[in-house]
Amino acid sequence: MKIKKLLVLVFLSVGLLVFPKVAFAECTELSSPFSGKTCVESFGDYVKTIIEWALTVIGPLALLMLIVGGWQYMMAAGNPDALRAAQRTITRALTGLLALIAVWGLLEILWPG
Repeated sequence: MKIKKLLVLVFLSVGLLVFPKVAFAECTELSSPFSGKTCVESFGDYVKTIIEWALTVIGPLALLMLIVGGWQYMMAAGNPDALRAAQRTITRALTGLLALIAVWGLLEILWPG
């Protein structure tokens, strides 16, 4: 419970420090790995750029976790607990990746371009 409160506090603190620049419609220098944009002017562009950066980090991590889950599955050797753990690893990696892609797709619909 303390960790959740700490995470909320950190995200709110970062938001209060960063979002006023976006709220005043200043050009915030933040490069996007997909679109190559260097100037973010709206809140939607800002969130979209953060999600694009998250995709560049989480995509390879999800692939790594899929490989780890596959390795665990192969090495389980019929052990039901090890098989469940491997399946859980694979499921969580795919769920996280699909959730991030869904958020990115939703942002593309809300703020195209």
